[in-house]
Amino acid sequence: MVKEFLAGWFGCPFGKLDVVANYNLIYNAAVFVEAGLGAAVCIDGMIPQEFAERVLFRPFAPALVSDVYLAWLKNAALSPAAATLVETVRAMSSGRHGRSAGSNGLLLSAVVPSDASGSGKK
Repeated sequence: MVKEFLAGWFGCPFGKLDVVANYNLIYNAAVFVEAGLGAAVCIDGMIPQEFAERVLFRPFAPALVSDVYLAWLKNAALSPAAATLVETVRAMSSGRHGRSAGSNGLLLSAVVPSDASGSGKK
Protein backbone atom coordinates (compact mmCIF):
# COMPACT_ATOMS: atom_id res chain seq x y z
CA MET A 1 0.00 0.00 0.00
CA VAL A 2 2.79 2.46 0.86
CA LYS A 3 4.70 1.49 -2.28
CA GLU A 4 1.71 2.29 -4.49
CA PHE A 5 1.11 5.54 -2.59
CA LEU A 6 4.68 6.76 -3.16
CA ALA A 7 4.78 5.54 -6.76
CA GLY A 8 1.57 7.48 -7.47
CA TRP A 9 3.06 10.67 -6.05
CA PHE A 10 6.31 10.26 -8.02
CA GLY A 11 4.34 9.35 -11.15
CA CYS A 12 6.24 6.18 -12.00
CA PRO A 13 6.14 2.48 -11.14
CA PHE A 14 7.64 1.70 -7.74
CA GLY A 15 10.27 -0.55 -9.35
CA LYS A 16 11.75 2.49 -11.11
CA LEU A 17 12.41 4.26 -7.78
CA ASP A 18 15.80 3.81 -6.10
CA VAL A 19 14.53 2.36 -2.81
CA VAL A 20 17.22 0.32 -1.09
CA ALA A 21 15.63 -0.30 2.32
CA ASN A 22 12.48 0.12 4.36
CA TYR A 23 11.92 0.48 8.09
CA ASN A 24 9.37 -0.07 10.82
CA LEU A 25 10.84 2.32 13.39
CA ILE A 26 11.82 5.86 12.38
CA TYR A 27 14.52 5.87 15.06
CA ASN A 28 16.37 3.14 13.16
CA ALA A 29 15.99 4.97 9.86
CA ALA A 30 17.19 8.23 11.47
CA VAL A 31 20.46 6.53 12.46
CA PHE A 32 21.10 5.67 8.79
CA VAL A 33 20.06 9.16 7.64
CA GLU A 34 22.36 10.78 10.19
CA ALA A 35 25.23 8.63 8.91
CA GLY A 36 24.60 9.96 5.39
CA LEU A 37 23.43 6.62 4.00
CA GLY A 38 20.26 8.00 2.44
CA ALA A 39 17.00 9.74 3.20
CA ALA A 40 13.81 8.50 4.84
CA VAL A 41 10.16 9.31 4.26
CA CYS A 42 8.12 9.80 7.42
CA ILE A 43 5.39 11.89 9.00
CA ASP A 44 6.72 15.43 9.26
CA GLY A 45 8.10 16.07 12.73
CA MET A 46 8.15 12.47 13.98
CA ILE A 47 11.92 12.04 14.33
CA PRO A 48 13.00 11.51 17.96
CA GLN A 49 14.16 14.72 19.64
CA GLU A 50 17.72 13.47 20.00
CA PHE A 51 18.11 13.77 16.20
CA ALA A 52 16.61 17.28 15.99
CA GLU A 53 19.93 19.05 15.36
CA ARG A 54 21.39 16.40 13.08
CA VAL A 55 18.65 15.82 10.50
CA LEU A 56 16.29 18.07 8.54
CA PHE A 57 12.75 17.64 7.29
CA ARG A 58 12.33 18.46 3.61
CA PRO A 59 8.64 18.77 2.69
CA PHE A 60 7.60 17.36 -0.67
CA ALA A 61 6.27 19.78 -3.28
CA PRO A 62 3.49 19.40 -4.10
CA ALA A 63 2.59 18.27 -0.58
CA LEU A 64 2.55 14.54 0.04
CA VAL A 65 -0.25 13.73 2.49
CA SER A 66 -1.04 10.38 4.08
CA ASP A 67 -4.16 9.36 5.96
CA VAL A 68 -3.43 8.14 9.47
CA TYR A 69 -5.70 5.88 11.49
CA LEU A 70 -5.16 4.57 14.99
CA ALA A 71 -7.31 1.77 16.37
CA TRP A 72 -7.59 0.28 19.84
CA LEU A 73 -10.09 -1.70 21.86
CA LYS A 74 -13.09 0.29 22.99
CA ASN A 75 -12.92 1.23 26.69
CA ALA A 76 -9.40 -0.22 26.98
CA ALA A 77 -7.09 1.58 29.38
CA LEU A 78 -4.12 3.04 27.50
CA SER A 79 -0.63 3.07 28.92
CA PRO A 80 0.85 6.54 29.44
CA ALA A 81 3.00 6.06 26.31
CA ALA A 82 0.02 4.97 24.20
CA ALA A 83 -2.10 7.86 25.49
CA THR A 84 0.69 10.30 24.58
CA LEU A 85 0.94 8.82 21.09
CA VAL A 86 -2.82 9.15 20.54
CA GLU A 87 -2.83 12.76 21.76
CA THR A 88 0.22 13.65 19.63
CA VAL A 89 -1.31 12.20 16.46
CA ARG A 90 -4.64 13.90 17.20
CA ALA A 91 -2.88 17.23 17.76
CA MET A 92 -0.84 16.90 14.58
CA SER A 93 -3.84 15.95 12.45
CA SER A 94 -5.91 18.83 13.87
CA GLY A 95 -3.20 21.36 13.02
CA ARG A 96 -2.24 22.24 16.59
CA HIS A 97 1.38 21.52 15.68
CA GLY A 98 1.21 23.39 12.38
CA ARG A 99 1.57 20.23 10.32
CA SER A 100 -2.03 19.39 9.45
CA ALA A 101 -2.93 18.44 5.91
CA GLY A 102 -6.55 17.47 6.40
CA SER A 103 -8.97 15.74 8.74
CA ASN A 104 -6.95 12.51 9.01
CA GLY A 105 -4.02 13.50 6.84
CA LEU A 106 -0.50 14.27 7.95
CA LEU A 107 2.24 15.76 5.82
CA LEU A 108 5.08 13.50 4.83
CA SER A 109 8.63 14.77 4.48
CA ALA A 110 11.98 13.46 3.40
CA VAL A 111 14.42 13.31 6.31
CA VAL A 112 17.99 14.14 5.30
CA PRO A 113 21.27 14.75 7.15
CA SER A 114 21.55 18.32 8.44
CA ASP A 115 24.72 18.87 6.39
CA ALA A 116 22.86 18.15 3.11
CA SER A 117 22.87 21.00 0.63
CA GLY A 118 19.81 23.19 0.16
CA SER A 119 17.35 24.58 2.64
CA GLY A 120 15.20 22.58 4.98
CA LYS A 121 13.46 23.00 8.27
CA LYS A 122 14.60 21.54 11.55
